Amino acid sequence: MYKLKIDPKLPYHYFISVGVRTMNAKNPGKMFLKHGPLKFMNDDVKKVQNAAMISNDKLFPTTNKEAMEMFGIGELTKSIWAMFIAASTNHCTVHHFSSDMPFPDNFWDGFVARANKNEFERGKLISAKVRSRGFI
Repeated sequence: MYKLKIDPKLPYHYFISVGVRTMNAKNPGKMFLKHGPLKFMNDDVKKVQNAAMISNDKLFPTTNKEAMEMFGIGELTKSIWAMFIAASTNHCTVHHFSSDMPFPDNFWDGFVARANKNEFERGKLISAKVRSRGFI
């Protein structure tokens, strides 16, 4: 999240994890929502970025854990790591979306399902894919 770009006009952020049905499934090749959404705001991103900056300070050495506690983001960072580990373990991809409005939790199931048939929504999903290495 240290490199995550934030826009004041898009304060709502979501991570979702998407899987693809295997050849043994009833509908092979179909994408589905596996994990999420994990919701957070621009302020949370700034806190993570500040904690990362403090934990890399050479003058006043601070551990990652101490920095996360200072900014109150321990649970958020644990949830993000858990999502990335679960996605990796389950051969899923993680996607990041920003919005100017909050989405209901049930929106994401429908969005991923529609991306199976709708090229526009599939493009949005693909362009939102996050690289897990070095992300946090």
